[in-house]
Amino acid sequence: MWQRVQRFLAFFCRDQIREPEKLRRVEDGFCVEREGLISQRVRWGDVREITAYRYNGTRMDQMTVVFHVPGDDGWVEAKEESVGWSEVVEGMLRAFPTISRDWRFDVQGPPRWPAVPNITVLFKRT
Repeated sequence: MWQRVQRFLAFFCRDQIREPEKLRRVEDGFCVEREGLISQRVRWGDVREITAYRYNGTRMDQMTVVFHVPGDDGWVEAKEESVGWSEVVEGMLRAFPTISRDWRFDVQGPPRWPAVPNITVLFKRT
């Protein structure tokens, strides 16, 4: 019986067990570190669009900011649960002063069906 419980918890809690990514702000952008290695780098000058969403699923409720950049990846996500989130958001607001200081309220928005993210465009380069 105990093995079944352990398998159940391992399956349904696998996202919480995995070490969260780390965000590190640098002078002209930020880096995403996974397992101690830099996996993605964003330069503020390369960002074409910034969108944000809040996903209120059955197992998580978190805010994510997506930076659309040219290149193979196409986009880089910064998740609220990540270490360094607030520093990256602070850098984003300095680099893109047209983003509303109340952007979090816009993203949180009214309650929606649990599996539908509330997507908000924060910045778009013209």
